[in-house]
Amino acid sequence: MDDPRCDDANPYESPQTGADVAIPQELDDQAVVKKFHDLIDALGVLWVLFGGLLALGVVPFAGIAWLLGGGESVLWYLAKGLGAALFISGAFTCLHQRWAVYTGLVLAYIAAIGLGPCSTVVLVPVIFHAHWVLRWAREMRARGLPL
Repeated sequence: MDDPRCDDANPYESPQTGADVAIPQELDDQAVVKKFHDLIDALGVLWVLFGGLLALGVVPFAGIAWLLGGGESVLWYLAKGLGAALFISGAFTCLHQRWAVYTGLVLAYIAAIGLGPCSTVVLVPVIFHAHWVLRWAREMRARGLPL
């Protein structure tokens, strides 16, 4: 009966959400902001690179749609449009616009699903990185730091 753990806490309760990516408290505010800027810049550069290559038709899995269509088909133009949109979203991500991270994340999901297995292999790590950037931004806002 004198169990210190018996304070009406449920031992089977799931852990609190939002604690999966926490900013270490020993980092000062300036180091946290610099780390966030490094993360969001890397994400923006990846999206600019992938979107630019896709928009130019250099990426091989965009060429698959062209080969299947026998010419410049609707799929070819959709892949180029998706690449251009991802390029623009990456440019605004480099300017630290959080809406661009959300837009780029949606476009990356569409590209990963719609362009085939090669794009999925390339974009899955980028999608995880985008979620990491958004979690880091949420933690920074909780600490009252500017993005």
